[in-house]
Amino acid sequence: MLARISATILAVGFASLSGCGPAKLDVTKTLDLNTEDAKAILLDAQSKPQKITVEFEATNGTVYVLLFKDADVAKDEDGIVPANKALGSKANEKSGSFAVDVPENTATRVVVRNASGKTDVKVHVTNR
Repeated sequence: MLARISATILAVGFASLSGCGPAKLDVTKTLDLNTEDAKAILLDAQSKPQKITVEFEATNGTVYVLLFKDADVAKDEDGIVPANKALGSKANEKSGSFAVDVPENTATRVVVRNASGKTDVKVHVTNR
C-alpha cells in the first residue's frame, strides 16, 4: 500500500517537473508611439503549442497590432514586414484583442505600428 502511494506521489511530481504545457506567459508593456514608429515585444519559443492572446489599448488614436513569427521579421524591420505575413492582427483600432495558435518551438513578436498620432499603447500578452 505504501509503495502505491509513493509511486503515485512520484508520478505526479515528475509530471509537474516535466512541464505539461507551455511556460506561463503574462507580459504587459506600454509602448510610446509616434505616427512613423513601429515597436515590438519579443516572445520566446515554447516547447509546446500554445494559444497567444494579445490585448491592447491606445490612449489617443488608432494603431495596428500584429503577431508575427520571429523568423519572418528581419532584424530591426518591425515596421516593414507585410501585414499578410502576420499570424494574427487588428488593424486601425484604438483597442481590442485577438488570439492565435502558435506551433511549438516558434518564437514570435508582437508589433505595434501605424499609429494615427502620438499615443501610448498598453499591450498585454498571455498564453494557454
